[in-house]
Parts: sequence; structure tokens; C-alpha cells
Amino acid sequence: MTLNHRLSDRRSTAHLTQEQVASALGVPRELVSMWEAGSRIPSATHLAQLASLYSVTEGYLLGIEVLSERHDREVLYRGLPNDPKIKLEVERWLDFLDAWSEFADDAKAGPHAPPRALDQGYETDARRAAALALTTRAHYQLGEGGAVDLFGFLEQLGVLVYRAPLGQQSAQGGVSGAFYNHPDMGWSVLVNADMTAGRQVFTLAHELAHALFHYSKVGLVSRNNFGDAEQKRRERFANVFAGHFLVPGRALKDRLESLGGKAALDEGIILRLAHLFGVSYSMLLLRLLSEKIIDQEAFGRYGSYSVQDIARRLGINADAFLLPSPGEIVWDLERYPTRVLERVRRAVEQGDLSVGEASALLKVDGTTLQTELLGRPGRASDAQTRELTELSEVL
Repeated sequence: MTLNHRLSDRRSTAHLTQEQVASALGVPRELVSMWEAGSRIPSATHLAQLASLYSVTEGYLLGIEVLSERHDREVLYRGLPNDPKIKLEVERWLDFLDAWSEFADDAKAGPHAPPRALDQGYETDARRAAALALTTRAHYQLGEGGAVDLFGFLEQLGVLVYRAPLGQQSAQGGVSGAFYNHPDMGWSVLVNADMTAGRQVFTLAHELAHALFHYSKVGLVSRNNFGDAEQKRRERFANVFAGHFLVPGRALKDRLESLGGKAALDEGIILRLAHLFGVSYSMLLLRLLSEKIIDQEAFGRYGSYSVQDIARRLGINADAFLLPSPGEIVWDLERYPTRVLERVRRAVEQGDLSVGEASALLKVDGTTLQTELLGRPGRASDAQTRELTELSEVL
């Protein structure tokens, strides 16, 4: 079987159309057709993307390796929507975890199971989620309330958090994130960075619930309104856990009381509370509703207001409450946590990795790597220099 026949066969096996493949790779459909007809040959970059999309190796497509399906990933693929772009992003995440585990074999990996004190086995009863969320906060000495830097907390545990553009959320089952208990790297989390910053924090707490109480499932995709009864119970449990982990009921009531109590509650107070807990306005509204501090009528009314306008009125930075625009994010490097980028930069500086090897590991071009990661910082501004001089004279 030749390359073009393998491409056609694997696309058919993956139940994808030429249009879907073209969209996932960002190329014209006609080019996909020419690849499968044998009149054009995919570039090295496109061949790698096609291999990821079809769950095979590049060597198989070229006819130099036997077919080797990656069955350990199927548990994640089954939870994905029929969207080749999302599958390609998930493949990129999983490929990176494999590559990183080989390169940084001495790096701190995440746990494969929770601490004994938190290990409840497989749990999906949402009625227990609130208590378990508070127990988790207590075990990790996170205090009884207030914002938790979840990116930093998971980093401290050794959990590798990877961000990728997975599309805007909808009630029809968009992907908010995923959990994978990697055989070498342990707990790993994928977060949809096409969501607001506050929504991403909720996803991290949701995936933490999966890690603590559903780690035996190896891999789970988090989607709205998706799956069988067990999957929906599991997602409901993780949602309730996340809500109470991020905004404990007692802490919420205490904070509200310090701001004037229920009588003073308005949209401004709600946004200030969201800011204090480091969550989205919507998340805070839902917690107020679940704690019976507001009713459905108030929930609907407050939910209809523009968060950006409220933030502007209060002088609060609205960026955390806004959806990112496609052109705002440098996806090449912002996918990775700080410890990964720092390790790669040191490896290049010490000669353990060439620029080409680092580019291949992070799947970025050499120019981006040099500019965004390896280059020296620019010169300090005049204002920064004046401030440094001024403070040097008084401190």
C-alpha cells in the first residue's frame, strides 16, 4: 500500500471527510484530495499532523513501520466531539507528555493516586462533593476560604497543566478540559484556553476532582451534557466539588458579611466577591444561588448585566472576565507551564538541547523559540530606570 492509499484508508477509518481534514490542518480541501490521489506529497509538517489526526505514526504512513494503534488514548478520544481540530489539539498534548517524560525523566512528576487521607476510591455522589472539597482544602492547608492560585498549586504538586485552544463553550457539549493519568508523568491536565480566565480556574478545580476521585479511569474528557448516566454523575460530582473548593460556603457568607451583608448585595458586590475568590462572575452567582443567598429571580437579573461594565464602574481589571480573542495569545509557547519553558531554556543554554531539538520538543519554529524564550530581555524603559534610581537613594 502506498502513501496516498494509506492516507485515504486512515481518513476513512477515522470517519473524517476531506473537508474536515483540510479544516483541521488549515489547508484547502483540494490539497487533501491531491495527497490521496498521489499527485502531491504532504510536507513533513503536514505528514506529522496527519499521523496525529489518524492515530498512527509517520513511519506507518511512509510504509516503514507496521500499524500500531495507540489504544491507551482511546479512552480520551471516545469523549471528544466529532471535531478534527480538537482531536489534533488533544493529540498534540498527549504527544508532548510522551516526549517530555523521555526528555525530563528526572523532573518531578505528578502523583498517580491521591494521598491516603483523601483516597475515597471511585466517588460520584454529588451530595458528598462539598464536604470532600473542604477536606481537600484542609489536607493541603489551603485555608478555609479565599482565592487559591490553582495553576501554582497544581504546579507544586507536580501536575503538568497544558493549555490549548479547544473552541468556545456551548450548552451542546464543548470541551472545557481533560484529565490524564500518564504512565510516567502522573496526573496531567488539559485546559481549554478559549475560555475566560475565571472559567479556566473552575476547569482546573474540576479536573482536580477527577484526579482525586476518578484517577482509576486513566483519562477523562470534561464536556457539558455529554455521556451516559455514570459520566453525567461523575461530571456533576466534579462540578459541585469545584464550586465548593473554590468558594466554600462559610467563607462566602463571611466575605459577604464584611461587605455589608445580604442587604447590601448588588452586582458590584458580586463582582468584588468573584474578584476576591479568583473566580468568574457566573461562578460566584451560582454559588450564591446554591447557598440560597439569592433566589432564581435575582440570579436571572444579575446574570443579565454586562460584567465588563460592572468592572469598569468599580475600577476592576475586566480582563479576567473576558473571552480571549484569537489573535491575543501566542499559542506556541503559552501552552506550556513555566517549569517546562524554564527547563527547556536552561537545557539549550547548557548545551543539553540544540535549538532544533528544543523546537521539535515544543513544536515551535526556531524563530519563535529564539524571540519568545531564548532571547535576552529588551532594555529597561526610561521610567523603569528612573524608578530604580529613585528607590536606590531612599532604601
